[in-house]
Amino acid sequence: MTARTLKVALAKKTTQVHVLDGTLKVVLKADQYLRNKGKVALRHFEIVDCTLRDGGYYTNWDFSKPLLEVYFQAVRSLPIKYVEVGYRSPEKAGYVGQFFHLNLTTLKQLKAQLRSDQSLAIMFNFKDMNGNLIDTLTSDIVGTVDLIRFACPPDSLKECIEYGRQIKAKGLKVAINVMYMTKYIDQADTVLLPLADAEDVVDYVALVDSYGGVMPEQAERTIAQAVKLLPQPIGYHGHDNLSLAFANSLSALKAGATMLDATFTGMGRGAGNLKTELIAVYREQQTPTGCHFGPLAKALEQFETMQKEYGWGTNLAYMVSGVASLPQANVMDWLGTRRYQMDSIVEALRLSSDTEFDNDEYPALETTPIANEIRGKGALIIGGGLSAQNHACALIELAHREDMVLVHSSTRNAAYFKNCDLAQIFCLAGQEFSRLSSEEAELFNQQHTLVLTTPPPRFRNSIPGSKNICQLSYAVKESNLQKLGPVTDEPPLGMAIGAAEAISSKKVYLAGFDGYSEATVSQQNNAQDVQAAINYGLDVSTPWAGNMASVTPTLYEIPAQSLYAKIQGKFEH
Repeated sequence: MTARTLKVALAKKTTQVHVLDGTLKVVLKADQYLRNKGKVALRHFEIVDCTLRDGGYYTNWDFSKPLLEVYFQAVRSLPIKYVEVGYRSPEKAGYVGQFFHLNLTTLKQLKAQLRSDQSLAIMFNFKDMNGNLIDTLTSDIVGTVDLIRFACPPDSLKECIEYGRQIKAKGLKVAINVMYMTKYIDQADTVLLPLADAEDVVDYVALVDSYGGVMPEQAERTIAQAVKLLPQPIGYHGHDNLSLAFANSLSALKAGATMLDATFTGMGRGAGNLKTELIAVYREQQTPTGCHFGPLAKALEQFETMQKEYGWGTNLAYMVSGVASLPQANVMDWLGTRRYQMDSIVEALRLSSDTEFDNDEYPALETTPIANEIRGKGALIIGGGLSAQNHACALIELAHREDMVLVHSSTRNAAYFKNCDLAQIFCLAGQEFSRLSSEEAELFNQQHTLVLTTPPPRFRNSIPGSKNICQLSYAVKESNLQKLGPVTDEPPLGMAIGAAEAISSKKVYLAGFDGYSEATVSQQNNAQDVQAAINYGLDVSTPWAGNMASVTPTLYEIPAQSLYAKIQGKFEH
């Protein structure tokens, strides 16, 4: 994406504005059309950017650090009032990421990224809440979070207002997003009536076109009813199934709305939302502030790259769902079922007849002094996937909270867990050690560390010259260890699960076993080994009785849990 400088005539003045190719043309055409119709009065409005919260439906609420950096640079440069960064929620089945279970540390870091005149917002799903949970999820965020928004169906407003009252008593602002706008077109004056007497609790109300099927004239009439009825400022959250999010937002403004939800490139559930870049340029054209769009252009490059991968935006399926008022989630799940080609060639590993082997014996893991110290502790098994890097700090916190041992099935991510004051076991499968640098090999000399190797025969130079070497006696194969030619070749995760058995772990978590969306032949073989080890670990005959789950995103068939749900609450050392 490139950016260029145009001179734009605004209110009889010429202002230099840094804009994105094509966006301004759309804004000017839409604005000129409405002005010619005599239907637009210039109105001040605020932008609520909910990219990270709504965009999480595609990324499972995990975002890379480079993306977050350019995103917040852009946010600081734009006329955005509220930045809604994600959810706080009770734990759910399966993995959901950092921005779905926002802990206080993350929230403080995000707050520091905003301008002093910008406010930090999070969302609660009304359907997941109860009175006790409201207190639990808000007790530690006062002074960091400015606004909590509820996503609430229209028939639950009275109960939601009471939840809001609990939050308001803590000094936080409260807003309610009233879902399913197509169900109360032209009926807002009755459906929204409970909010009319809740001005002391609810600071503003947004109407949500959940299905993306609202037409501009319907948006205008329904918003106008809400404006007339309610004392609170009114907002609008549009979906772009019918490519009407921008048109509906302009209609909402004309009807009296003063808050508009938007996301970068429209990233959001299903077909997506009003584009932040589009409404920001429109706002600048209406009320010039001299802001520059260069940081936004830089951020959009990354979001557009992500869009090619995840595919948000409207298409025929979302158009049909919008017209028929079908749930976005149903269509999104259907479109998310991807089919991909896999390589069909099987490669064979050949061992030369003159290869020399290491036949040294080492103590069994379970007989070592360190094993006696850590016996019975849970095992957090770290794989080689990027998710282990991305969530290393949270994984360390989880291990401390639940008194677990780190078991590295691969050394690929081991450096991220250096000097973390936890017992660690390093599994060295095959010739992994020979590929390590001297600096990486120093990891094996940390305190409370064991280096686990397979029984002989093994390749030469496949283990370090450390004093803390031990060998595996438990393996995923019930009969005996696997063989690769004459060499003992237990797969890495099989070794790690064997280590958990050796120390009699009562629970096992996996992290960094991401899986492959498109795999090479070698990756296919590795994935088969991983799944076989997982299946073994899920057996009830293990010391942990099959109590094993992945706490980071994974494509493998294993129960998933969220590590952020586990570290969300207050931790007493």
